[in-house]
Amino acid sequence: MTTKPTAIEAYMTHHAAALALLARITDAIANHDDAPADGLNWGHVGDIAETRTTLQELSDRLFSEGEYAEVACLRCPATFATGAELDAHYRAAH
Repeated sequence: MTTKPTAIEAYMTHHAAALALLARITDAIANHDDAPADGLNWGHVGDIAETRTTLQELSDRLFSEGEYAEVACLRCPATFATGAELDAHYRAAH
């Protein structure tokens, strides 16, 4: 009989996999072998720009920036930079 992993076990599995992906992505960007210096073209530019955009979206989500930067109160016009600030506002004001 197999047992379901605990939340911490599942989290650590995903955490380790995310770190492995990050290392692989970092290596690929640092050693972008498919974009030779003497043969760069606009296709290479588009590829790296798309990669940057995808990474920026992930960074914005992780650090509550960009489209994720502002959290609005649904009961008043107040806005907050993080969900934690919004939670504190609800406890204090509503």
